[in-house]
Amino acid sequence: MANINSTMLPPEILLHIFNFLESEPFELISCCEAHPTFAQIIEPALYGNVIVHNMPPTENCGAISKNEQDRLKLSASELSNILSNSPHVVRYLHSLTINLFHFYLYTDATKYISSILHRLRPARIVLSGAGCSSLDWNHFPAHFARAFVGSISKSHLKEVSIASVLSIPLRIFRNCKGLSYPLVLRPASNWNCARPPLPTLCLSISKSLVGPPVISRQY
Repeated sequence: MANINSTMLPPEILLHIFNFLESEPFELISCCEAHPTFAQIIEPALYGNVIVHNMPPTENCGAISKNEQDRLKLSASELSNILSNSPHVVRYLHSLTINLFHFYLYTDATKYISSILHRLRPARIVLSGAGCSSLDWNHFPAHFARAFVGSISKSHLKEVSIASVLSIPLRIFRNCKGLSYPLVLRPASNWNCARPPLPTLCLSISKSLVGPPVISRQY
């Protein structure tokens, strides 16, 4: 029997083939599991920009917005299992979007996300209240609040965006040492609700922040 490596197509050809599955992330995950060479080619792009939510894996978490169509969208347990089985993918994850649904805030799924935040080192974090109603920071489980504050305080983080989360205490951003872009607080483009457009708040946060951040409105 011929060695599989001797009959393997060049990486450039394989990458071109895998590009046809760009909108089918779970098919790409299956390809990664089929052969180590496939994983080396696929994983950096597949796990570079991940969306995680706190709904059960079997439930539909809403229509996917246009800018999310080609991104890997996982439940908290699915992402936790991937990181446990393939811990090396942590180094590929550049951007993490966390979609939290109010009805599932106090479930194991949110605990999984808290644990995931401790393990990851993304350069960009987006926290979004998902569904039709905004979330209130004061209602977040303590373990998630601690994990989120700890994550945005790490030096590798360059950008933070928060959408549809009320009562955010600005003091949690005082230790954001690595931010090189403004913190963006914005209304979410909720999937199932029609809302009038709201202004976006941009906070310019200095690495040596000692006073309250400067807030500017952008319309």
